Amino acid sequence: MFLLIGINEAFACSCLPRGILDSIKDSDAVFVGKVIEVVEEKKKWKLEISSVIKGNLFESAELGASMVGTSCEISSFKLNESYLIV
Repeated sequence: MFLLIGINEAFACSCLPRGILDSIKDSDAVFVGKVIEVVEEKKKWKLEISSVIKGNLFESAELGASMVGTSCEISSFKLNESYLIV
């Protein structure tokens, strides 16, 4: 008698980070932006775009956290810091 047990990966969060190259490939827009405005209570940030890597973008972009209160929550972007947005 044999007992076969299958083991699958499981993640607590469906937005678990993937590899950067896969993320860039699957994204419509990828850019580097500097945070120029923060609305902390609404988890919204305005970024001045300094470099477009992929996509057609304007001079600025607004980001918002849609998963506030979940394990996937974006904690915060800091004013005057630059980030790669994928």
